[in-house]
Amino acid sequence: MNDGGNTGPVRLVAVVGLLGVLACSCTGTPSAPVVAKSPTVSVDSHVSTLATVQGGVGWPPAIAADPTSNRVYVAWMSFPNNTDSWVQVAVSADGGRTFGTPIRFGAKTEQMPLLAVTRDGTVFLAWTHWAPHRLLDPKSSYSNPAWLLLTRSDDGGKTWTKPVTVPTDRYSNETYFTSLAVSSDGSRVQLAWIDYASIPAFGTGTDSRRQAGSMLASVSADGGRTFGAPQEIAHSSCVCCTPTGFFDGQRGGVAFRGWEQGGKSGDLRNPTVVMMQSGLTSWGAPVTVHNDDFRLKVCPHMGIGSAVDPSGRLYVEWWTGAQGRAGYWFATSKDGRAFSAPTQLAPLDVDPHGNDLTVAIDGVGGVWMPGVLYTTKAGGGKGTSQVHYWLVGSDGVPHDVPGTTADGQFPRVAASSNHVYLLWVDQNRLLLRRATVSRS
Repeated sequence: MNDGGNTGPVRLVAVVGLLGVLACSCTGTPSAPVVAKSPTVSVDSHVSTLATVQGGVGWPPAIAADPTSNRVYVAWMSFPNNTDSWVQVAVSADGGRTFGTPIRFGAKTEQMPLLAVTRDGTVFLAWTHWAPHRLLDPKSSYSNPAWLLLTRSDDGGKTWTKPVTVPTDRYSNETYFTSLAVSSDGSRVQLAWIDYASIPAFGTGTDSRRQAGSMLASVSADGGRTFGAPQEIAHSSCVCCTPTGFFDGQRGGVAFRGWEQGGKSGDLRNPTVVMMQSGLTSWGAPVTVHNDDFRLKVCPHMGIGSAVDPSGRLYVEWWTGAQGRAGYWFATSKDGRAFSAPTQLAPLDVDPHGNDLTVAIDGVGGVWMPGVLYTTKAGGGKGTSQVHYWLVGSDGVPHDVPGTTADGQFPRVAASSNHVYLLWVDQNRLLLRRATVSRS
């Protein structure tokens, strides 16, 4: 099914392999692969139910793949009751066919967990811990102090280090919106988050006056063992749109939704990138990826996706609600300063609230970008949500990949040298599909 995404020529080849499951919900028939100029993609027809989450899945899960092995890591938030919450991580050693018993991390956690794997197989996990019985602002129920925690595993997820608390120069309000990025060699680790304590009128109990917060980042030069003091890398960010971090070699960057005060039509909320300049503490000025003239009085709650390919080209994906161009778009840059004209992935004039975006580069250079579209009810109106995955090949044209559309939300994507892993949520089930990529 194609709900309006741009498509290009496709070439059909045989489907290879099936995805074994722990508990399997098999839907559809074997799908034909799509070729986007150079990659050949074969999508498995089987869908695995990786887990059924007690309390439901309220935040996007996370997925990361070892670039050179068959190890796959999936993390999600579990809310078994009204008072407890924690992160669970499941590890597969056979390319997503089976997963071990989930490992529990943290307590009183919030926001989606974050995962990253380096080229030597080291895996990093980050999450937010908050103090539920403390308030920085006695008049505000949303002012719990929070901290970022980071742990790593050097043995494929068998054992994990004691979590490191990322240093802050002051407590911040409970931050739901964070990013993790790790350089390919694992030496540099970057965490970025929206600092609620910088929001105008914070501490007065007037939550309705919140409009923008600053973006802070803390960077480690020793593989996440210690972190430098937080740096303000952008002074104005949309407060509920999740950023994504990336590395271009040893230089870090963050893609986020910027914020500029507007008039009666609402505040301007454009995709924005800020790049590290030198060392670990010098950052350049934020750059607008594209001025969509997207204005809104309330937060769209829609994060930005980003990734860098092996040639150093940065891809940024976003959703805009701007009149006349509402939908998913992406743009590219070689330096993080000048961006190409945007290319549309698919039109969508309904805010895909909470379906934060991710971008993954597969082993043959294809760029994968997920999103959520909606069916149309009889007589009009928004129907059920469906996950879609688009692939951009060397021709720069996005193709809606056949066999990847399914009912659900929170689509995520990760890639290894020869596989792409598609993760999404259908109610309280975590579902996984695998695709095999090769060079034609």
